[in-house]
Amino acid sequence: MKNNDSFKSIEIICSETVFLLLPLLVIYLLNPSIDNLIELLKSKDLGLVAIVCWGQNLVKIITALIKSEKKIKWKSVSFYVSSVIAFGLLPSTIFFCQIHLNRYLENSIYWLQGLFFLLSLTNLFTFGLFAQDLLDSENV
Repeated sequence: MKNNDSFKSIEIICSETVFLLLPLLVIYLLNPSIDNLIELLKSKDLGLVAIVCWGQNLVKIITALIKSEKKIKWKSVSFYVSSVIAFGLLPSTIFFCQIHLNRYLENSIYWLQGLFFLLSLTNLFTFGLFAQDLLDSENV
């Protein structure tokens, strides 16, 4: 892979992130009750964005590994998939459902939802970039 190809991967990951964050921007612009960024982080929809981000990156990684000609141990792929489901998708889904089902919650659950949102974006930028490089490589 050429050095210029890594910049293409970063552009693709950034464009995916923009589309993930676009609903939050629309909510911020259209909802006059949101005064600051903290209120946006308490939004019920932040959990949904985190769930979509985890799932999107999981699909991207699996697709890249399947299309790659590099020999990758199935145990490593299985570990990554189960880790993302257990430590990313499942908690994000639980927080999302908890916030939607209960009207009055402590602030800590909103902070946990925000933390998992940031973790999902970090996962997208690290493993998603790796997967995009695999998808763009000349061996595929």
